[in-house]
Amino acid sequence: MWDIDKDKDVFKKILEEYLLKPKPENPRILNLGCGTCLETSVLIDFFGVGSSITGIDRDKEKINRAKNYHIYENIDFIAGDIQYLTDFIAGYFDIIIARHPNLQESRWDIVFSEAYKLHKEGGILIATSFSAVEGKQVIRHIKNAGYNILASEENKFAIPITKYLGNRIANDGYIVIAQK
Repeated sequence: MWDIDKDKDVFKKILEEYLLKPKPENPRILNLGCGTCLETSVLIDFFGVGSSITGIDRDKEKINRAKNYHIYENIDFIAGDIQYLTDFIAGYFDIIIARHPNLQESRWDIVFSEAYKLHKEGGILIATSFSAVEGKQVIRHIKNAGYNILASEENKFAIPITKYLGNRIANDGYIVIAQK
């Protein structure tokens, strides 16, 4: 059974373990496919209340729940398609997060290419997937977008959900950290 507090703890450990030091001060963060953006409180705790977070998801109901649940300054939730990010300013975001993107693999090139345009030079991409097999596919698409891979590995903090064809499946089971 999925546990929201354990999920937040895993995400916090990802930030602590994999982000470059020193962490950016008051970063502008874009959370792609954020759902109800459960990681918002973790991001605020980790980066501080001066950080700016924008979450985007195509599910309007989840966006409305996120707006009602997360009452912080400098936070915005937008109902939209992460494949079409043309309303954002190029080079604006310091950090972009894509936790287990829920798209057909054929759409990942579009998403990561759009994200690349929105990143500041030196910006960090945090991408996770459910398995190492999927993670290897994500790496290819991230590289195609122009990013440099800084780290890619199975997440030692992930809580396994199941095994499928011998592969461990977990929320945030595989991590890719990349830089523009």
